[in-house]
Amino acid sequence: MKFLNPFDREVDDRVTAVFEAEGYSFEIGGEARRDLKARNEVALDAFSGKEVTSKLDKSANALTPGELFRFVFPNGPGADGDVDSLAPEDQATYERLKRDLWSLTQPKPDGWIQKRLASEGSTLVLCRAQVMRGADPINAAYLTNDPTLIMEDSVNGEVEGLVRKADNLRKHIEMLLLRHPELEDRMLAEIGKGVRRTQAALPSKSGNARTQAALPSKSGNALCPETSRRRSASVARCGGCSTSSGIRGRSPIGSCANGSTSQTGR
Repeated sequence: MKFLNPFDREVDDRVTAVFEAEGYSFEIGGEARRDLKARNEVALDAFSGKEVTSKLDKSANALTPGELFRFVFPNGPGADGDVDSLAPEDQATYERLKRDLWSLTQPKPDGWIQKRLASEGSTLVLCRAQVMRGADPINAAYLTNDPTLIMEDSVNGEVEGLVRKADNLRKHIEMLLLRHPELEDRMLAEIGKGVRRTQAALPSKSGNARTQAALPSKSGNALCPETSRRRSASVARCGGCSTSSGIRGRSPIGSCANGSTSQTGR
């Protein structure tokens, strides 16, 4: 059993008490236990009748963490909006209840609401995005069938995340090549394997869709200008960009961002 200090034990007991007060509990051996399934069902009900059909009604129909909390725990601490006046134990109870509840809106495939929608055969997609509450942008969750919203708030962020990972890998390899250029062939071969595995894992249409990431390239040792400057004994310039033309005495052909090539002597 996990040991809890007195404060955390008190908060844990208060969380259970809130579940019991809202009717999300059952008894085992005379002891109240939290009924997470009952809570989750009510959280899903909070989105009922609030399908977002366009950008025009996204803000009105989306739910923020606090709004979802008030729907599921209307009698819980802080549900009246006066969180600052709560005792420390009740503030911690409020934050824990709200955090755990908000985790149900995880937009990934294994998020509870997302999985539930899939199991019911629904076409609705749960998305997260920032919406305005007064003059402040706040994170919110909503359900939609709108293609534009699905692309903007569900697809594009995942694609950008993939591109960022590829860019970070490129920077990491550039750092390593500055110190160990002799490993270039082995590194790029390993990256090639990773790219093929990534392509195989990504969805494709008729097997033809492929993703090109910003990864290091063997051809021309095409790296960022700053890395090229540091790796190179000489710099080939073309149209304002600079590319490496040699690594510790070697003189490979350098390729610039504009597609031109140059070669320098030893």
